[in-house]
Amino acid sequence: MSAVPSSTAATLRPAPNKRKRCSSIVTKEHVTAVAKSKQADPVTALEVDIMILEYQAYDTTQILLETSYGAEQKLTTYMQQSLEATNAFISVFKYRHPALKHDETLRARLLLLQFCALFCSRLIPTTSSLSESRLQSLREANVIRAKRWIGSEERIPSYKFDDVDLDDIWPLSQERLEANKMIVMAGTRMSEEEAVDAASFYGGSDCTCLLDILPLFIQTCTAIHNARKKPATQETLQLISDFMLHSCLEQYLIYGAHGFDAIDEAFAWGIPGEEQADGYGIQDPSRLFANVTKECSWPQIRDNALAILLRPQQPTASIASHFHQLAKARPMLAFEADLKIYLMELCIALQPPVLVQVEQGYLAGMEKTQSDELLRKCGLSNE
Repeated sequence: MSAVPSSTAATLRPAPNKRKRCSSIVTKEHVTAVAKSKQADPVTALEVDIMILEYQAYDTTQILLETSYGAEQKLTTYMQQSLEATNAFISVFKYRHPALKHDETLRARLLLLQFCALFCSRLIPTTSSLSESRLQSLREANVIRAKRWIGSEERIPSYKFDDVDLDDIWPLSQERLEANKMIVMAGTRMSEEEAVDAASFYGGSDCTCLLDILPLFIQTCTAIHNARKKPATQETLQLISDFMLHSCLEQYLIYGAHGFDAIDEAFAWGIPGEEQADGYGIQDPSRLFANVTKECSWPQIRDNALAILLRPQQPTASIASHFHQLAKARPMLAFEADLKIYLMELCIALQPPVLVQVEQGYLAGMEKTQSDELLRKCGLSNE
C-alpha cells in the first residue's frame, strides 16, 4: 500500500455522474420534525429511519476520510456539520426505536463511523473529541481487556524481550517530546499557527491516542468481516500489526511512556487461550484472529512487528535512537494515509445503502430496466 498525499484524498470517492443527491435529506429541520412527529405507520417509519441512518453513516464516514488536517475552512465546517447532523439523527433514532437490534451491516457501518470520527481529527480538539473523563474510562477498560487476554506470564507479548531495557532512558525529556510533536505537525497541511495550537493539544491527557482506539479499530474490522461473511486477510492483519507498532511509537515518543505496559497492551491480541474462551461471543474482536485466510499466521505477523519494534538493526544502537529511526522511516502520517485508504475500502465493501443506490441509479437485486422504471415512477430518474 502506498501513502496517498492529502491533496488527492478527494479522489477516493468517484464524482457523481448526473444524479439527484440525497445528502440534504437530513437537516436540522428534518431532525426536529422527526422528533416531534407521530408514527402513523410504525413499520414504514422504521424502514425510512433505517434508510436515512444508513445513508448518513455512509456519507459522513466518507466525508471524514476525505477531509485532511489543514483543509480549507469550508471543508472542515462541512465535515463538522455533517457529523453533527448524523449524531443528532442517531439520538432521534435511538429515542424512536430504543429496543431495535441493528443488523450486522448497519452495526458495522456505525462502528466504522464511530472509529473514523475519533481517528480522523484526533490531533486537534473538535466537538467529536472524547472528554478527559471518558478517555480515562476507556483507557481503564482497555487495560482490563489486555490483562484478561494475557492471563498468564508466558502470554505477555514482551515476554521474549526481557533483555530490552525500557526504564533507564524513558520517559523522554519534555523538550524532546515537544520536538517530536512538531515533526508530526510538519507532515500536515496546517499553517504554522495551527500546528503550534495542535501541538499544545496533541500528546495531552485529553487527546485521543492510537492506543485508545486500537480496540475499536479491531472491533470494526471484526464487524465488517462478519457482515461480509469473509475471513480476515493478510492485508488486514498486517495493517493491524502496523497500527500496534505506531501506537507504541506514539506512546514513547509523544506521550512519554516508559516500561513495557504500552507495548503489552497494544500487542495483547489474538485467539483467546482456553481459560479466556468462555464468554467470548461472535462479535468479540479477538475472534477476528481465528477466522483468517489460509496463508495468514497472526502469531507470526505479531511477532515480526514486535521484533521490528524491540530489536534494533544495529545491535549497538540504543532503544531510544532505534525508536526515533523507526518513526523517521515509518512516518505516522504516512501510516494514517494508508489506513484511510483501507477504511474507505471497508466503507464501500459493504452493500451500499438504498439511498446511495438511488443516487447511483440502480437498486440491488433488480435488473437495470427494473431499477430505472422504479426510480422514474418515484421521480428520482437521472433522465
